[in-house]
Amino acid sequence: MMLQKKPYLFDFSLFGNAEVGHLSVAQYANSLPFELKRVYWVYNTPVGHSRGNAANKLCKYALVCLTGSAKIHIEDLQNNSYHFELNNPNQGLFIPEMHWRRVQCEPDAILLCIASEKFDSRDYIRDFREFIQLRKAKI
Repeated sequence: MMLQKKPYLFDFSLFGNAEVGHLSVAQYANSLPFELKRVYWVYNTPVGHSRGNAANKLCKYALVCLTGSAKIHIEDLQNNSYHFELNNPNQGLFIPEMHWRRVQCEPDAILLCIASEKFDSRDYIRDFREFIQLRKAKI
């Protein structure tokens, strides 16, 4: 499995102004680097609780913090670590496949998750030790 991308921040198309309000648009090829197959959102996360704690074999994600803020820690198979903070509803974070992610949301955060694949439990690596073994196999 060859990884060609790293996690990165990107901006959505933005319309409007302070007088009328704002509208952001997510559209494949213009802002999303993949076709959207699933959308879900995370909210009311208890203080100190982390979300994600998994990697996907095929699925790619774009995360958007609609309100509040979220800190995202990502690791790849080459032992690189990435840290991002999302707190702008006009900015997304692209997470490629085979990247372990851990998300810390503030209690008031609403985190929108846009996925490239429909849910399939077989696509998830939920044991960090298994992910580390895959990393060791790549080195």
